[in-house]
Amino acid sequence: MSVNGWLQFAFFSLILLACVRPVGVYLARVLEGERTWLDPVLRPFERLIYKLCGVKDDHEMNWREYAFAVLGFSAVTMLLTYGIERLQA
Repeated sequence: MSVNGWLQFAFFSLILLACVRPVGVYLARVLEGERTWLDPVLRPFERLIYKLCGVKDDHEMNWREYAFAVLGFSAVTMLLTYGIERLQA
């Protein structure tokens, strides 16, 4: 590898290392349900997507609902992938 390649690798590694702590703290707050600094910007989009998909954010799925959701998502993505493959020249 050339010197330029090693410099790019080092630069990318430093940027990645610098992002680990802030992104980790942000994800921990999101998963704990705490307020984050991006809530005022992202919350309206989240509510819109939930409304369009019929998701209730205060309701947790039981195992049957979760299994049907996973199977349904897998079936739709399989059909979509099949359609993309069939329509290619």
